[in-house]
Amino acid sequence: MKVSEELIQLSGLNEKQLREELALWLYSKGKLSMGRAAKFCNTNRMEFMELMSKHNVDVNYNVEDLKQDMLTIEKMSL
Repeated sequence: MKVSEELIQLSGLNEKQLREELALWLYSKGKLSMGRAAKFCNTNRMEFMELMSKHNVDVNYNVEDLKQDMLTIEKMSL
């Protein structure tokens, strides 16, 4: 995704900062997955998780995700 120069100027941030802020906001609203958010700000998932921690953004993980993970683990152990 391209971020316009006008938006960068209006924000008062550099492009990297603006991409990080947008990715964090979109992720926190459930609009981007962690992988897509990390890609948007040109980082890997671990770096994005560190960024989330610095900005107090919670991981999007709910009961349904836990159930899916438990089923996957159960299938793997068969």
